Amino acid sequence: MTHLNLSIISLCGAIPCTTIIPAATLAQYFDARAIVTHAQETAQARLQQADAILAEAQREAEQIRAEARQQGLAEAASERETMRTALIDETLTWLVAEEQLESAIAAQLDTRVRIWMAKMLTEWIGEQDATEWITQRIKRRLPQELEDTSVTLRVSAAAMPVAQAEFAAYPQVRVSADAALNTRQAVLETRFVTLHIDLDTHLQSLLAYLTREEILYAE
Repeated sequence: MTHLNLSIISLCGAIPCTTIIPAATLAQYFDARAIVTHAQETAQARLQQADAILAEAQREAEQIRAEARQQGLAEAASERETMRTALIDETLTWLVAEEQLESAIAAQLDTRVRIWMAKMLTEWIGEQDATEWITQRIKRRLPQELEDTSVTLRVSAAAMPVAQAEFAAYPQVRVSADAALNTRQAVLETRFVTLHIDLDTHLQSLLAYLTREEILYAE
């Protein structure tokens, strides 16, 4: 038997009671070391596998977050466009409604103004002397258009004195009475035309225009 000069510093486990370690006991020590090494290698492999799984999970989570962010941005853009369209529609509706309201107000005001004007005109004409009003307007036209033309003015019998006095300075105008006429009517005759004057008819025509119900707006 060959003696080996080995320096034994320490051994794991209980200290042998004898100076010679049996082979079976030594084998157990080597087997234990192998088991520990295998366990360490297995643990390291599992740690690496766990790290790989964790990294993959992180990549998947980042991808999910990116997709969710893109989807959220797309949904937000779609919702913003929907809101924008709705706002435009609402604005247009409001503008149309406002224009219609303004038109209605303008029409109402115009109607009221026209009715007021018709009322004032009726009252004003009712306060005027019809014969004087007719003769004054005829006299305004004489110098320009009837200066060298013979004119016959037919008025009612009640209007004769006023008409004769008004046209006393106009020799080309002959005033005559017509029993068929009232104080608000007159007939002006020349060689070229016969003009019938009826203040009531003219007034009613003007009032009908002022108080008409339909208003036409030029676009």
